[in-house]
Amino acid sequence: MAAFYRKTRVPYVAKAVGDGTNPCQVRSPVCTNYVEGVHEILTRARAGGIIAAHKDGNMVPCCHPCNGYISEHPDWSTERGFLIRKRNS
Repeated sequence: MAAFYRKTRVPYVAKAVGDGTNPCQVRSPVCTNYVEGVHEILTRARAGGIIAAHKDGNMVPCCHPCNGYISEHPDWSTERGFLIRKRNS
């Protein structure tokens, strides 16, 4: 797991964050405008772990408040494509 984080996860997040001026892709009501990390549309639990969740098309660059908002507002998030509630959805 440590190797996955070092070789894959950390560089992926660093690229998404960039120089700190990349725009958040979620834009929820609590958005701070700039990417601070990534959100997994199909959660780690539903995907079968972080390695399975870490794939193209499942990651959305966003600010930390938006990432939390997605979890706290599942209807809003599902309607906008930021959350998949079921594995086969």
